[in-house]
Amino acid sequence: MYLVRLVMVMGVAFSVSMSASHSAVAQSKSSEVAATKQWNHNIGDWVVACSQDAEAKKTCVLSQSLSNASTRQTLAALSFSKGATDKLQATLRSPLGVSLAEGVQMTVEGQAPFAVAYRTCLTIGCFGGFEVNPALLANLRKAGKISIAIQTPQNQALNLNFSMVGFPKAFDMYVQEAGK
Repeated sequence: MYLVRLVMVMGVAFSVSMSASHSAVAQSKSSEVAATKQWNHNIGDWVVACSQDAEAKKTCVLSQSLSNASTRQTLAALSFSKGATDKLQATLRSPLGVSLAEGVQMTVEGQAPFAVAYRTCLTIGCFGGFEVNPALLANLRKAGKISIAIQTPQNQALNLNFSMVGFPKAFDMYVQEAGK
């Protein structure tokens, strides 16, 4: 389930094509994929992405990705979704080549920075997460930006900013979509 959300959060789209020579098992799996409905809402600098599988189970994620303008390579992504405990969770994806021991320092505009520890690294980046409590959510709704500070193993700073333009409306849409 975590990898399904991870793929959706990163905006990875895929398609399945079959030939007549595929086995019945492959046909069954591709039918399940084909039955998945996906839709997005772009609000400000945020995207609410939802999918619904053949059993009508819906998953939604609120996210923003930061990309290199010239290469279009994703540098970082921040997403919000309900975890298995039904509590709001944030997941941060940072690039590979970071100091794992240092973690990430995250600052919501106007608030004190807090540490986000890395949980794992995959081929697309390193991931950390944290629970979003009501006080943090209130601060996110008022903020103009979220800043993250990452260290490379060579102690070089990498500072990135997520825009909060549209976040309050996008979060409301996420709650509406996730609750349906």
